[in-house]
Amino acid sequence: MSAPPASEPTERSYLAYNVTTLFKRWGLEDPQQTALLGLPRREKKQLERFRKGAPLPEEPEILGRASALLAINQRLADRFPADDPRVYTWVVTPEEGLEGRRPLDVMVEDGIPGIRRVLEHLDEAPSLS
Repeated sequence: MSAPPASEPTERSYLAYNVTTLFKRWGLEDPQQTALLGLPRREKKQLERFRKGAPLPEEPEILGRASALLAINQRLADRFPADDPRVYTWVVTPEEGLEGRRPLDVMVEDGIPGIRRVLEHLDEAPSLS
């Protein structure tokens, strides 16, 4: 998973704001958020700074994870009507195509490979639950 060319602090701030807003819409706890971004669990203060507009670190892995998570959200928005709650609840709903696991669990437990797997699943699955 390659990171976007987001080396400018304003671009990384925008990315931080969008991904933390997405986490809120998905209803995620801080430990899940830090895991998805690849941050140590104790970085709750850093999450709060991101929510307030601080830029994501200029680390390709973190930037790549954030971009991939936003891509997952975009694919969900493309799959479901705008007013369909599944746009935000799908990640916490067991999915048959992921062996009955919740996409969130796949991403948190498997890290980058899990995030890739969820993206691939969204790209390949004819329908979603």
